[in-house]
Amino acid sequence: ILNVFHASAMNRRGLQPEPLLNGHMRTFELKKDLLDAENAILREVGFMIHAEHAHKFVLYYVRVLFRDCNFHSDLAQKAWNYANDSYRTLLCVQFRPNVLACAAIYLASRDLGISLPEASSGTPWWTLFDA
Repeated sequence: ILNVFHASAMNRRGLQPEPLLNGHMRTFELKKDLLDAENAILREVGFMIHAEHAHKFVLYYVRVLFRDCNFHSDLAQKAWNYANDSYRTLLCVQFRPNVLACAAIYLASRDLGISLPEASSGTPWWTLFDA
C-alpha cells in the first residue's frame, strides 16, 4: 500500500517513482504515519480498537461444563475452530465474546454428537455463562 501511494505522490510531482526500501527511515516514517492515521480514523468513527476474543472463553467453558468427566479436547478444538470462523463474519461485532464462545461450543457438540450437560433446574447451560 505504501509503495503504491508513494509512487502516485511522486507521479503527481512529476518525479520518477522509486520503490520504498525496507529498513530505510522514510519507509518507517510512512508506516508510522499510516498507522497513526488509521487509528485516528477508527477512533473518530467509533470503532473499538481493542476487542476481547471468544477463544479465551471456549477452553474455560468446556472445562467448566465437563469438570466431572474427561476433558473433551476434540470438542474444545472444534469449538475453537468455530470461534476462528466467526471472526470472518460480522458476528464478532454483533455479539459479546462469551455468547460467541457458547455458540461455538454448541455447534461443535452438535457436529461431534457430544451431549452437553443439562442443569437440574431446567435452565439452559449457556445461562451459566451469561449468554
